[in-house]
Amino acid sequence: AEDEGVAKAGNWGHPHFMPNASFLIGWDGSRRKNLPWSVHFGPEIYLQSSYNHIFLPHIAVKVGLIYKFK
Repeated sequence: AEDEGVAKAGNWGHPHFMPNASFLIGWDGSRRKNLPWSVHFGPEIYLQSSYNHIFLPHIAVKVGLIYKFK
């Protein structure tokens, strides 16, 4: 990397602030069938700060399963 001028740099020591928002739709099994679990899914958008001094937007899909222990 000393002779080339361009080198791969790691991202260690560079924290990012990442606010997010999501809209989730789900089904709760404990409401009618007395099942101890629920599922949800939906889109999520989040912003990565300190990326060339601007916020870099990201889009993701969030999928989850919740199991309720008694």
